[in-house]
Amino acid sequence: MKGNTAQQRKVFSSERKRLIALKTALLSDALGKAGAMDHEIKCLSANCRMAGPAATLRVHTADILMVGKAVSICPKGHVLVIDGQGELTTALWGSIITVASRLKGMEGVVIDGAVRDIEGIRKERFPVFARAVVPNAGGAEYVGEMNVPIQCGGVVVKPGDWVVGDDDGVVVIPADRLP
Repeated sequence: MKGNTAQQRKVFSSERKRLIALKTALLSDALGKAGAMDHEIKCLSANCRMAGPAATLRVHTADILMVGKAVSICPKGHVLVIDGQGELTTALWGSIITVASRLKGMEGVVIDGAVRDIEGIRKERFPVFARAVVPNAGGAEYVGEMNVPIQCGGVVVKPGDWVVGDDDGVVVIPADRLP
């Protein structure tokens, strides 16, 4: 969402309320199964309900510095969607970045990759979806692209697409499919 007018905030809030009330199973049916991320992307936190526009990040290694930079610019109310290239040996996310994201007002995160510090993540009640949990921290290289079209969980995600998550999984609704 570009700009920050009162009208834009009202539309954003209305859209979020409408989508968060719907189950991903219904959304997947309505989209003809298009937009549903694959079954390996699971909710790993205590709170799985989320809905918000996507902010995207593609990293080429498990780069925690690039993830931190993306969180720092991710708008309030957005879902950060990370294409971690399916890296499952090192984590892109942990409890510290979860706290920062919750305090910033982000809606949630979806990671095509791994997380760590799962006990701390669950305590925060911030929606975190990922493929796996591992103990290994990622590297620090600042290599990646933000707010570009990515692929996550087998679905193309563009900045501004709406991302809805619950216990059943994650569904992406292209921005141009919403009224």
